[in-house]
Amino acid sequence: MPNTAKTNHRQSELVDALDTLGVRFLRGGSGTPTTFVPATLLASLAASPEARLRLALIPLLLTHPEFAEDVPAALQILSSDAAVTLRCYYTAAHWLHLKYRTRLAAMCGQKPQLPDLFSEELRMPKQMTPDAALQALANRQQELSGRTLNWRGTYEHAIQNWLRFMEQEIRWQQSLPIKSNLS
Repeated sequence: MPNTAKTNHRQSELVDALDTLGVRFLRGGSGTPTTFVPATLLASLAASPEARLRLALIPLLLTHPEFAEDVPAALQILSSDAAVTLRCYYTAAHWLHLKYRTRLAAMCGQKPQLPDLFSEELRMPKQMTPDAALQALANRQQELSGRTLNWRGTYEHAIQNWLRFMEQEIRWQQSLPIKSNLS
């Protein structure tokens, strides 16, 4: 049974926490810098009733692969349904990093690869391409969640929207005039 740590934070608090960590994926925050212990943030996103907040797990983990060490603590806080979400979205982030590693490195710099924590537990086949792994994961998430959704499209939607936003932000920053210290 999960412990009773709070995972029902307001939407704006979670968006503010993501923004504070440099994960520009969602709108709707208050603009106030907010921090959470990583395990609490992971659990709060996974347990959110809002699909867009749950989906933010993918860009969060791609931006902060060091949070992989906090996933086991987050799982201890979660209901079984939210734990499935965290395991599957974590695994999606793992495979998406492999699929988009060149583009991700151009946007965010080289980041360590997320360790593959759940493929065995999720009974994923071994030795797959990222595309095949994402499809196998989508099939498995459908079984585990009991929800008939295009899970693979959901994973791709998360990374494509996040990368598009990152690219726009880079273009915007490059368009700003360069400040000179020579005055």
